[in-house]
Amino acid sequence: MRSERPDHGLTVRPIACMLMIGLGALCGCASRHMAESSAVDQFPGADQDIEFMEKVESMNAVTNNDMLHGLLLVSSGVDPARDYEERVLLARQKGWVPKDWDKPANESAASGDLAMAGCRLGGIEGGLTMKVFGPSGRYCLRELESRGIMPTRTDYQSISGPEFRDFLNRLDQNLLSQRPRFADPTKQEDGPDPTMPLPPTPARGG
Repeated sequence: MRSERPDHGLTVRPIACMLMIGLGALCGCASRHMAESSAVDQFPGADQDIEFMEKVESMNAVTNNDMLHGLLLVSSGVDPARDYEERVLLARQKGWVPKDWDKPANESAASGDLAMAGCRLGGIEGGLTMKVFGPSGRYCLRELESRGIMPTRTDYQSISGPEFRDFLNRLDQNLLSQRPRFADPTKQEDGPDPTMPLPPTPARGG
């Protein structure tokens, strides 16, 4: 005779599926947002930085292509790459991303990737964990969060256009603070005039 007890499995299965989906997203298993194009595709020129940033600020998620373009602008003031493939190659050579890093151009950039590139670019070594285990997206993100350079989130989450703009500005300020400050050539410091000959060294007594 068939039992009249309700089949709780019918209720448990959907809940279990939802939990698995949620865990997959947290672990980095969920699919990422794919944009139709990147801002740098529309504004690639060296004289179009303002238009590029205005376009980026309107985006809900910054792409990998725009991430690398922005980092190159902060690094040297110009992006010498002609396309995304060259930007990836430059990022690998500079150590911003791993040697096997090869993510799609129009895929939303992960905060962990951006944080790792930021630490490498800014020469930020971090604490004991980063020094022992090496820079990873998670550890770099925590370090930049503690410095107020990046917002709090997981290393897999994407980053919005306004957040990316703030990140670039704060990273640039951090780089400026580390650069050597050259003396003003119009001001001469106290001390001997370098153009005057030095007095002869007195002979030692015999």
